[in-house]
Amino acid sequence: MISHHLKFIYVHIPKTGGNSIQTVLGPHSSDRLVYRPSVGQVLEEDGTQGLDVINEELGFVTGSHKHAAISDYAAALGRSLGDYRVLCSVRNPWDRVISYTAFGTPGGLAVGRTLRPDELRLPRRQVDYLTLDGNVSADHVIRFERLNEDLGRVCAHLGIPCCSPPHKNRSRRDDYRLYYTDETADYVAMRYRDDITRFGYRFDLA
Repeated sequence: MISHHLKFIYVHIPKTGGNSIQTVLGPHSSDRLVYRPSVGQVLEEDGTQGLDVINEELGFVTGSHKHAAISDYAAALGRSLGDYRVLCSVRNPWDRVISYTAFGTPGGLAVGRTLRPDELRLPRRQVDYLTLDGNVSADHVIRFERLNEDLGRVCAHLGIPCCSPPHKNRSRRDDYRLYYTDETADYVAMRYRDDITRFGYRFDLA
């Protein structure tokens, strides 16, 4: 999501509360939010209807740049991003992996069941979405764990009103930590060590 007027780019990393954030930032962006019809009872994890983000000017091949990385924006704009503030949302990697796994599992995850490493669906690292010319670019980080507070701070910085984003109909699965064994927790820690180091997460820090 990009705003030429307010000079911000929001990098929507999957499974970090981004649909809710885009609902708040969308009216102030240069994009169009295109809502996809729900399929049966399937909604996004936050209870919102699925959406795409469209901006013909950027010329992305798919038309949608909902989950475009900062490097994609730089390539599409063909100029320096120095005058744009980069916003992003992040999430505890262990929690994010469980969310990503549950979303791709028919019927969701069984309550009280631990997962093996081969059962985990592993999303792209969060730092990969934010890396440009070898450096991680993020001026404002919105943490999933304190989404309302951080989004309010970002909106105040941008000078725009901020209502509480929709975050209804949350998944009913257990605390993410209950799905892990020591083996799988260590496996995720190794896979996402750069995310963990960059954003200061721990396994027991929800």
